[in-house]
Amino acid sequence: MKNPTLYQMQRLVLNIALLFIYSVILFTSSCMWTPILTTTWSENYALDANGGKSETPAINDGKLDTVAFSSAERPRHLIVQLTELKKIRRIVIHNYNLLYFELQYWDNSKMEWKTFQTVLQRRDVKGVDSKTIQPEYEFGRFSFMTDKMRINVIRTVDDDVVSKDKPAQGDIVVDRIRKFVLGRFVEYYRVLVEKPAGVREIEVYGVLPTN
Repeated sequence: MKNPTLYQMQRLVLNIALLFIYSVILFTSSCMWTPILTTTWSENYALDANGGKSETPAINDGKLDTVAFSSAERPRHLIVQLTELKKIRRIVIHNYNLLYFELQYWDNSKMEWKTFQTVLQRRDVKGVDSKTIQPEYEFGRFSFMTDKMRINVIRTVDDDVVSKDKPAQGDIVVDRIRKFVLGRFVEYYRVLVEKPAGVREIEVYGVLPTN
């Protein structure tokens, strides 16, 4: 007849041994898969120190305390030129006052700008000041070849809206008001007044091949 105490001890030792073996297998497997699952990003292609160029140098100088501004007139564009065609996989925008904008890349095969990301920040969130901006945007899950990136700005938090009896040619009308005031019919237009668009920095990355 088996000794119950001895049997329980043998079971305990066996369970500990199996747990140890399982832990070793799990650790080894995770080490094997880590290089596959981890993304190794390239250098920042847009950075001035890496050869990136821009007519607004503060956008790629590597400093978050400087701001690159577009013209206040349409189109409000901020452009970065890369050293050569690169496969782009990740972009980071350090924002200053952008509210509504498009990210675009230059398609060299079709010789045209293509929009691949549109961003519209909500301002109707409870407790959020309408002048508050999202300080950073990170974009991924795309892959394209280009040597030029552009931010096409549609609205900033600094843009104003003014009233006009009659809009001028080229004005951006955001609303048309028609109402009675003291028994008299009144009609006027709400017109957008654009301000310079600002970005602190843009970062553009590819993926390095795994060894």
